[in-house]
Amino acid sequence: MLLIDAKTRDAHVNKAVRQLRLENSKYDVLVHELKKEGDAERLVRTALDAATFNPAGKAIHTFVAVGGDHTASAVVNALVSCGAPPECCMGLVPRGHGPHDIAASLDIPMNVSEALRIAVDGRSVPLDVGIINQNKVFMNLASTGLAARLDHSRAETAATGAHAQCLVSIMHPDRDAEGRGSAPGYRECHGCLSFLSVGSSSIFQGSQPNDGLLDVMYAMDLSEEKLAALATGLVTGKGVESLQTDMHRAKVPWLELHAPGGIQMRVDGEEVEEEDLRFEILPARIMCQLLDAT
Repeated sequence: MLLIDAKTRDAHVNKAVRQLRLENSKYDVLVHELKKEGDAERLVRTALDAATFNPAGKAIHTFVAVGGDHTASAVVNALVSCGAPPECCMGLVPRGHGPHDIAASLDIPMNVSEALRIAVDGRSVPLDVGIINQNKVFMNLASTGLAARLDHSRAETAATGAHAQCLVSIMHPDRDAEGRGSAPGYRECHGCLSFLSVGSSSIFQGSQPNDGLLDVMYAMDLSEEKLAALATGLVTGKGVESLQTDMHRAKVPWLELHAPGGIQMRVDGEEVEEEDLRFEILPARIMCQLLDAT
């Protein structure tokens, strides 16, 4: 089943779908457009219920998200919330203006025909996903500064890839915002969280997509000068080495944050604000169609 962001459906997508149907007559290719919030969960739930009540019928084994990170996030949240069985797989076809950080982190090509072939005939690989407060699943990255105000205009002019979300979270941190964080095996931290990235998959170099751990990077109480240097480094890839003493990294199964003034963050490209956050890992929860084992 192709779940296509209605805004990204174009002649290239339609052509790739027609070609797929011609080349793979053994598959039934269903196409649905996502036009409003909740469409992905409704369609996934309907498909899974049909398989449950009619075991002899043809079951849908692959749900393909066609669009940007928002679409991919909607589909993975639908699969988890609907309790998709292990034999269900997810495919990704990046389309539209993006961002496409999830697809990029999994080496999914931007070419719609190539990505669709991987979604159909690729190798099924188990991926960890993260979950926040037991209700918001993220496949890629959650990033924040305590009580930060997201500055899209500055971030979108330069930042690309997974680090783009990190950049928007550190532009205007509130220097008076205080909070605390805790994780197993680490002492509780108090102070101003200038920078935080929580990855559920292979976001940072050396990470594994199914190691059962969250990959956390953070910095506390950075000066304005160091914040500027970090922002520049995330965009250009240069100069971050000088901040290694201020940057910390941890691999943990869960992480808790509390900030009385509220925590504004981005989760797979979507804005979320909470006062208390608990990040957890769901090990190998999603099977994803990839070109090679990632």
